[in-house]
Amino acid sequence: MKGKKRTGRKGLDLWHILVLGVVRMSLGTNYDRLLDLSNNHMLIRQVMGIRPVCEEGKEFAYTTIHDNVILLNEQTLEKINTIVVKAGHQILKKKEEKLAIKADTYVLEANVHFPSDISLLLDSARKCFDIIEDLGENYQIKGWRKTKVLERRVEETKSHSVKSLPERREK
Repeated sequence: MKGKKRTGRKGLDLWHILVLGVVRMSLGTNYDRLLDLSNNHMLIRQVMGIRPVCEEGKEFAYTTIHDNVILLNEQTLEKINTIVVKAGHQILKKKEEKLAIKADTYVLEANVHFPSDISLLLDSARKCFDIIEDLGENYQIKGWRKTKVLERRVEETKSHSVKSLPERREK
């Protein structure tokens, strides 16, 4: 920063550059998406200390973000992270005590099926029927009272198509 302004480049201060750099590295995203996030994502704007654009807040340009954030590399972020963690340890650390993390684990045996295309389609259809049923009840839409029958038909179609798959492969 020697010989440079302490506010970063035009349009961004150092805090904005740090926040956007962390967002970019964490998400592994490109600058187009970073532009969208910086201008429209309320939580990111709050972390940056900026009001939402809809409330006449600051809006960033692509080149402003690109020209600033590209200068922040992963090694610099790691150094900043190390400094922040050390400062946090100094604040939380009591007289010569080591910081310790306690974790509790529990192992549960579960029967989880590997999703196939057909089972995913069935799950999607089942969820669509649930939503249609809820909409029909809430808004008195007629004609969708047989969703359970339709679900059974989809289930039968699934079981029929699964049984016939090996036969098709043999032919």
